[in-house]
Amino acid sequence: MMVSYKWSAWRSVIAGVVLSLLPAVAQAEFPERPVTIVVPFSPGSGTDTGTRVLASVLETILGQGVIVDNRPGGSGAIAAGLVKQAAPDGYTLLMGTNSTQSANPLLIKSLSYDPETDFTPIGMLATFEALLAVNPERLPVSTTEELVAYIKEHPGEVSYATGNVTSLVMAEMFAGRQGLDMLRVPYKSNPEALTDLVSGQVDMMFPDIASSMPHAKAGKIRPLAAVTTGEVTPLAPDLLPLSQTLVPDLKLVGWIGLFAPAGTPQDVLDKLSAAVREAAESDDFRDKLATMGANASFMPAEELDAYIARERESFAAIFKEAGMEPQ
Repeated sequence: MMVSYKWSAWRSVIAGVVLSLLPAVAQAEFPERPVTIVVPFSPGSGTDTGTRVLASVLETILGQGVIVDNRPGGSGAIAAGLVKQAAPDGYTLLMGTNSTQSANPLLIKSLSYDPETDFTPIGMLATFEALLAVNPERLPVSTTEELVAYIKEHPGEVSYATGNVTSLVMAEMFAGRQGLDMLRVPYKSNPEALTDLVSGQVDMMFPDIASSMPHAKAGKIRPLAAVTTGEVTPLAPDLLPLSQTLVPDLKLVGWIGLFAPAGTPQDVLDKLSAAVREAAESDDFRDKLATMGANASFMPAEELDAYIARERESFAAIFKEAGMEPQ
């Protein structure tokens, strides 16, 4: 009986040790299957293209496949709502943007998610500069000054396309600072909006350089100015930023960053953050983004949180000035 008792006690100890090690073993194996990144905009958008570049680099770093899942609609709310409901295990991530994380709470009354409490930031990856572009057949203008004069001569007649919140904010700031009366035509995503700009269904737009420059080089759209953080962009060195001409405070860029559902284990977040940083700072990632008109710009989670808070305050002031309320 004494031997049996001792063996039983040792079995309990061994079982306890094994069980205590199981979570650590499971966590150490992340990722043991493909990771999915949900993109809130259509294929061909700057967000989509940037995500696919990241995915190709991340696959090597993580040793697992990275799936890109496009879920456009609702200014990114559909994609964000989907990721909010996903298991917080690091295998389903959101490629967040200005739209999903900063502007949607200000524009959508019944938002299906809370960007502050439903997600944990992993890091910003890249920024996207933009153009102010017109359809040359619909608008006989060659400069921003001529564009402003034309719109004032034709109040309420000139249409502008918006495929995401960044393009909307740019258009509202441009119109508000110049006292312009224009007609907004909203789209689910920038590629659809850009297609209609090229075909002449709309007059003007603020598309990202990544997707619009090929059309500009082909003469299908006419860029009049760049929209940057203030500096002349090397991608369009002949175009002055709007901040250096008509709209001094229009220093805005689109951005993309990875977010995980709230509750994702810290060790998984740490591994993802390290992998994303390594990818974003790699020459491969930087070079590929540069060719598409984007800038690799890693920002860690803490800084990204503060950045979004500042951006949300800025957007709130712009929307209030434009008389825009949640709908």
